[in-house]
Amino acid sequence: MIALHLQSIFHGANPYATDPVVVVGLDIADARLEAVHAAMGILQADTADWYRPGPGEQSQASRQRIGSFLADWSLQALTFVRGNLQAHGCMHAAASAQTLVWLGFHDPQISLKMLSLAARWLAALARQDPAPAASHAEELTQIWQICRQRHPDYQAGIVMQAARQRDIPWAPAWGLERHWRFGQGERSRVLFESASCADGHFGSRIANSKAGTKIVLRELGLPTPAFRLVAQESELADAVKAVGYPCVTKPLDRGRGKGVSAGLLDFDAVRRGFALARAESSAPVMVEAHVAGDDHRLMVVDGRLVAAIRRVPPSITGDGRHTVRELVAQKNAGCDPRSLLRSNFHSPVVLDPSALLHLDGQGLRGDAVLEAGRTIAVRSNANLSTGGSCIDVTAQLHPEIRVMAETLAQTLGIGMMGADYLCMQIDRSPADDGGQFIEINMTPGLSALVAAGWPIERAGELALGATPGRIAAELLIVHADRLEASLAALRSRAWMSDSGWASAAHAGIANVNLRIDAATVTTATTPWAGVEVLFSHRRLSRALIVASDREIQRHGLPLSRCEAVHLATELPEAWLKLLQASGGRMCNHAPDAWGEIISQWV
Repeated sequence: MIALHLQSIFHGANPYATDPVVVVGLDIADARLEAVHAAMGILQADTADWYRPGPGEQSQASRQRIGSFLADWSLQALTFVRGNLQAHGCMHAAASAQTLVWLGFHDPQISLKMLSLAARWLAALARQDPAPAASHAEELTQIWQICRQRHPDYQAGIVMQAARQRDIPWAPAWGLERHWRFGQGERSRVLFESASCADGHFGSRIANSKAGTKIVLRELGLPTPAFRLVAQESELADAVKAVGYPCVTKPLDRGRGKGVSAGLLDFDAVRRGFALARAESSAPVMVEAHVAGDDHRLMVVDGRLVAAIRRVPPSITGDGRHTVRELVAQKNAGCDPRSLLRSNFHSPVVLDPSALLHLDGQGLRGDAVLEAGRTIAVRSNANLSTGGSCIDVTAQLHPEIRVMAETLAQTLGIGMMGADYLCMQIDRSPADDGGQFIEINMTPGLSALVAAGWPIERAGELALGATPGRIAAELLIVHADRLEASLAALRSRAWMSDSGWASAAHAGIANVNLRIDAATVTTATTPWAGVEVLFSHRRLSRALIVASDREIQRHGLPLSRCEAVHLATELPEAWLKLLQASGGRMCNHAPDAWGEIISQWV
């Protein structure tokens, strides 16, 4: 009833979109158009818990309307869990009398899977066949799990949103999972979450060690609470004697509030806190003096404090009728655990052992009815990942706290640092208020800024910084028969130390030919591997990219923007329009003029 036929997988700008897309042909028999169109409304209702239909859903039945729905539904499904994609659409191609649907991708096979699922689900509904509905829903869940593993994570997605706004290209970096290169050559920056390749090694070692951080804080004269490390339960008594009550237990090598128990008032609570921390990790457990007050994340970028975010533990207010567990369920009503994006990065509150321990310290259990008007914190920690919320208090920050956070980041050589600071009043000095630094983080969550009300692009800008951008690059397009001769000329020339060249599968910088082996280089599996390898080198300031007319039409452009396009062959009108929109000057040449163009570059 509905058939999809793969037309193209474009890894670069193309006549349909400036982003990479898969393009499929859509076939629907005329006699089935009305039935398929009616099925769209059923699929919308069946997936209404996450799908948000756009305008035009009541328009007349047509292949283009159905194709537009398939593209929109698939895009929303692809980005519901993770991802930063925008390209999608449908058109009738008069020349081939086909209806074409295109969809952006991080991984083309995942996008094709999603389009296939959408078409099969819609066809089953049009046949009024209810049997596959459960299997289709299960298949969607399975694809979402793949997206969690292979699409950019939330941190990267926030930075990508900022990069898109500034027209900065990005690509996977160095063959390492969750590492992304933003920009090209000398104007590039590699990020892992919000940490960059510019961060110092010493700072990284210290930030990754809770104990090391506290030692450095103390040695730098910055306030931090007393602590002891405990490897086994028999050492707890001495540790508690040293730090006093109330105290905190936390795993030494875990983040995001995992295994943390705070406000422990007696030895039995400390033992239980130790057990919870040990359940998360076999590493030693830190027993730390408790600091009263609110939890703040101080964000420092390039030595300058840019934000102070108060993190508030999840709380509930009783009504005299509902239990704690029921009130928590009501609080979670607005959070979708499947998609932090849809929940504005707020996570549901879970009554896990750590939360139950905190309730026990208040004389409560999950089945207790909370009296009307009484407000309690459900957890001791305020992490977003465990249900906390965020408030921007940058304007209230005391100048002494600002200086302390800035000098700490400057001293450790950390480009983007998050410092956790506890205090009663953020507008008072540490000496007057008793505020203390707890730990630091080299990958501070940008999501906290978004949850506090910042636009996503503004939050992403902090990690992106001023460096990323495009270098001076020109594109030479030759006839396929002349490509090998062009590459031979590129290899034989003497290049300047900051200049380079690349083709689909070859590259060189200065006078060095770079090795791009499909067996060892991750990006060698992509059609423009040579270009991506070249742009990964930060000594590069100028580049000449060479491609054949056949490669361009098969894979898309290797560059979405360039300073000049040298066209030494013929291309269809749609591709000429795309090249003219690339922002550079168009230079038409004779088919054999490629040698002269290369000579001008060296």
